Amino acid sequence: MSRAQINDTNTNPDTAPQGADKINANFVLCDTDTASIAGLTTSLATTNTNVAANSAAIVVLQGKVALGPFDSALVASGDTTGATDTAALIAAYALAAASNRIVTGISDQCGTATIYFGPGSFFINASNAMMATSAPSVKVRGLVFRGAGSDLTTISYTPGTSGALCTNNRWQNVRFSGMTFIGNDAASDFLDSAELAGATNIQYYDFFDVSWTGSWQYICYLTGGNNNSEWTFRRTDCRCSTLNTMVFIPSSGASDQFLNFWFFGCKFGISGAWINMSLGGSIGIVNCDVSGWAPSVDTYLFSLLGGVHSRGVCTFNANKLRIEHKTDHALLMHTQWASGNISFNNLDQGSSLPTASVVMFFDELGNNPSAQVMFSNSQLVGTHNYSTLTSAYNFQSKIVYDNCTLLQNDEPLKSATAAFITWTNGGNAGGAPQIKFRNCRNSNSAAVVGWHLIMDTDLFWNQSANGVQAVKHIQMVGSNGDAPINNTALTFRLPLNCVITQIRFWKPNTTSGAYNYTVQTTEATPTVLAGGTGTAMQGTGGGAIALYTVNTSPLPFVCNTDLARTIQLVDTLAGPGRSAAFTGYYLIVDYIG
Repeated sequence: MSRAQINDTNTNPDTAPQGADKINANFVLCDTDTASIAGLTTSLATTNTNVAANSAAIVVLQGKVALGPFDSALVASGDTTGATDTAALIAAYALAAASNRIVTGISDQCGTATIYFGPGSFFINASNAMMATSAPSVKVRGLVFRGAGSDLTTISYTPGTSGALCTNNRWQNVRFSGMTFIGNDAASDFLDSAELAGATNIQYYDFFDVSWTGSWQYICYLTGGNNNSEWTFRRTDCRCSTLNTMVFIPSSGASDQFLNFWFFGCKFGISGAWINMSLGGSIGIVNCDVSGWAPSVDTYLFSLLGGVHSRGVCTFNANKLRIEHKTDHALLMHTQWASGNISFNNLDQGSSLPTASVVMFFDELGNNPSAQVMFSNSQLVGTHNYSTLTSAYNFQSKIVYDNCTLLQNDEPLKSATAAFITWTNGGNAGGAPQIKFRNCRNSNSAAVVGWHLIMDTDLFWNQSANGVQAVKHIQMVGSNGDAPINNTALTFRLPLNCVITQIRFWKPNTTSGAYNYTVQTTEATPTVLAGGTGTAMQGTGGGAIALYTVNTSPLPFVCNTDLARTIQLVDTLAGPGRSAAFTGYYLIVDYIG
């Protein structure tokens, strides 16, 4: 086979790039099997005239197969039937699948091909045109599909018979970049990653600057018996008018070795689910956005299913995720994980408010410890439901909300009306989930609702068989760090079912004028918890007030109704009450629960 050298001045009429080896009627392959590539490509050009223009101008540049005229990209034909572009893509993939090489020190064979797509609109009309099960016949590491950029290179997929655009059995380290895929068949997938029963161990996908739009069934559908792992998505955009799920792992024909899904700076929206996994896991989401998400049937953005998983699988971490819930069907997460960790940090759901009663987060704890759940530094909507079965009391569930704002349901738990947390008891009260709220708030004004709400609570502490509670403290002061005057009251609402264990009052500075204060409930007949005539909270003034502590009857006091948990500091001085400001005091209420 002859070799036509290209001179360094790059002045030949063929305009091949400087330093390249050009293949015309014959084909030259650097660092790979010359005979197989030449024979394959000659055959393709001979049997299908649609690919002649591309296959007759394949350039191999320092071991890299560049498909297109003289190391440029495949050129969009403009043939909207898809016949021309499909044939060219099939030819390019066939050449890539035959270009593997043996590299000393690497156990599997390595690929040599980068398949380039120029800017423009490509039309593909056959399934498996981009990746097919027919080749390669052995595991190969390395295949790149590279476009000019998302929306610059578009690939419109309209298969004659429904099926995946790409089916991968044996490639590892596959990269897609710089292209937009437009699906026109809701029964077809973009990529079926089908590991062969533990024999091929597919690993390392990378998607960068890739978009999917139109109608698809699944973007990534994973099956197999061993590894189907290490999936990286960077600056991708999945916004399909019709979609089942972006990343889907079924409950059978898959493995817990389907691990490590990493999303960075990605967008998702319009319809469908982002992740639905019955096996596998280990998911990380960073700086991502869900916009215009408006499913028409109940759809969880994330479904983490299956109660039995291997160790090292059940981890989900989303950090700085923004979601627009455009309909009441746009739900956050359904999890059945029996172990591991689920965490949302900097989750912002505030741009679109659904109906307040919508169950955004559904955790089926079942008869197991469940995954440890953490929501932190987040803006939350709807309700969160936790469901247990009869033996859940044997396990230690751990759920924490830290530094979160409840945008709709303003309390973790209420006695009569809807609250943020609901619990579905499947059997025994001792199986109640252990849920802690720390440094959380709502957006209500005390001036409007009539009380200062205390949100910190350990839910179900008094009935959970594994309940752990901590003593919490509040300081009862008003707008200027002062007590009420003129026979008015200062009102606080404690968490439902908490227990007030102690009240302490003292004032280190001199007091002028008479005063008389009580701490009492708002029940029809108020329970006076501290203070009143004959206590340190009543006097004529003149000096500092020594520490006054109440920790006996009526304490401890159970706040098991709304009126019992709503407590007041009341100016009970006879007549019109105290007229002068009362400041510089300490009134600390201790509670558990």
